[in-house]
Amino acid sequence: MDKAYLYLGCKVPTSQYAFELSVRAIVKELKLPIEVQEEFNCCGFPFIAVDKTTWLYLAARNMAVAEKEKRNLIPICNGCYLSFNEAREELLENSELRKKINKQLAKEGLSFKGKLEIVHLVDIFYEAREDIKAKVTKNLSKKKIAVHLGCHGEEERGEEQIGGISRLEKMMAVMKDIGLETEVYPTLHECCGAGGIISEHDMPFRMTGNKLTELIEMGFEGMATICPFCQSQYETKQAVVSQIIKKQVKLPVYYLTQLMGMAFGMDEEALGLHLNATHTQ
Repeated sequence: MDKAYLYLGCKVPTSQYAFELSVRAIVKELKLPIEVQEEFNCCGFPFIAVDKTTWLYLAARNMAVAEKEKRNLIPICNGCYLSFNEAREELLENSELRKKINKQLAKEGLSFKGKLEIVHLVDIFYEAREDIKAKVTKNLSKKKIAVHLGCHGEEERGEEQIGGISRLEKMMAVMKDIGLETEVYPTLHECCGAGGIISEHDMPFRMTGNKLTELIEMGFEGMATICPFCQSQYETKQAVVSQIIKKQVKLPVYYLTQLMGMAFGMDEEALGLHLNATHTQ
């Protein structure tokens, strides 16, 4: 793979430390040519519906930082992934807007050209499947784990399914490579509900509860996510969800990278498992 910068975003370093720990650990274990760049700022996602220029400037600045060093960008947050892809397309299609943004970036010696690739973490792991299989040393006992890619992780506008394989299918393939069982379930593509917490009260938690309840009834022993917002919603909100839907829901929720590390026989603390609210041995 080409050299790239890992983009951590805002949510991961401030509240989802387990994701950062596990991603860094897996990247190092697989010897991927990926580094963390400290010069990044917010991806602009919170401003998409508020101030278009601010959103585009923030997103473009990050991409320009990566382009300056001839690196691609790997956002580990699905919201950031969406923001960069949408901003990149918007700026490439609108030359006047691109000129306006670049005028501001020039003050830092930066320029957005849009030649870099915005790469999803699941795509990276799918390409490294043979290396991943070779690293597996621990039997995960064919645990039945549900996959949850998240809304913005699925192919966005203009993206192609390389080889006819969707990103969701890629994630499921990687899970099977590390010794897990997984399968399609009715609410597979449904949102975790996190996006509605600010404007709604019960509805987002009912959405969360519906999926967790379904998975428990289908015999799943846990869930694998790849998005910090989805992880937070499904893992840390189970007590609230149980109160609202008046039914006890209890299901371990892990990041895909944590499950990979477990299969590799890596130290649990290095994977941030001690920070998981629902982790069981």
